[in-house]
Amino acid sequence: MIMEKNVARFGEMKEENGIPVFFLPSYVEARNSAMSLIENHKEYRLAESDFWIQKTLSSDRTSIFYKTLVLSHNGVRKINAGLPAEKQFNPYYLLKPQSRNPETGTGEINLVKTAENSYTLTYFATPDAKHSGQQLYMVAEINPYNLTMQSYPFAILQKRLFDRVVLDLSGLAYGGIYGEDEAESFAKNAEPVVSAVSAGAAIPAAVKVKEKAKEPAVESVKSVKKVEPKVEPVNAANQVAGMKQMPAPTVSSESLKMTFEEACEHQLQDQGIPKIAGIKLGCFLKGTDGKGVVNAVKAINTLKIIAGNSSIPADREACRIILDAYAKDQSILVVRA
Repeated sequence: MIMEKNVARFGEMKEENGIPVFFLPSYVEARNSAMSLIENHKEYRLAESDFWIQKTLSSDRTSIFYKTLVLSHNGVRKINAGLPAEKQFNPYYLLKPQSRNPETGTGEINLVKTAENSYTLTYFATPDAKHSGQQLYMVAEINPYNLTMQSYPFAILQKRLFDRVVLDLSGLAYGGIYGEDEAESFAKNAEPVVSAVSAGAAIPAAVKVKEKAKEPAVESVKSVKKVEPKVEPVNAANQVAGMKQMPAPTVSSESLKMTFEEACEHQLQDQGIPKIAGIKLGCFLKGTDGKGVVNAVKAINTLKIIAGNSSIPADREACRIILDAYAKDQSILVVRA
């Protein structure tokens, strides 16, 4: 798909408050994917208003860069409604497998307290007598490091898991489309600008990224289109005696003092991520998740998810160090497919 010249989408602007706007290659890719979804998948009933722009501001405040498009929770719910019944999010799979009763659909919620003020909720889809069509294991977590809305933590936990499951079941998880939870993660790890296209120019479907010796630092800018959706919490809140106000993180990146080489050799310790627990994080730079080949988008996105969600400080710090190195020199990522 070639994007038309001077046709604004998703609330794009040529400048904001007098500051010129530029599109990064990641935004161009996400824009193409979003337009394809809207135009070619009518069953999802998506509109441009279901997306919001993730943007960054240069350190000298002379340029605004559009990084990517983020799909709102309401948009994810639309996609879920448009999926075949056997592919839709099924609350039955939020129950612990050993406690499930396929006749009544009841059982014990698969909610686990992993540490002080840290909880995981697991979606474990395995066929049984009355439920089939899905094979998926997905985990979401809330902890003091990744939770900003502390007034309704279990609603946020449900929302995170719902978005991840639906994007995976629909096959959109690896197409450059991010849910709001992943957006929170990579917003904290802003990458330097490597190549950009003026907002008023004709934009091809792919833009070659050129490396530069020095890149300007960037800082996050809150999108004017982001609206926090209302989400009904999982009844899992009734399974625990409430959640205390989460304290500020006590482990700083300076206290870990990890080098890039040590970060690459670091083995993922969080057992709440069983599919890749124990692998060396440097594997992702070689295009593998320890079990098979993964593409560049999935490799980097997985590191960002771990950095924002692992309950182990060393896991998070190792991922951040690798991501920082990748932001400065993308050639360290061997896989390009």
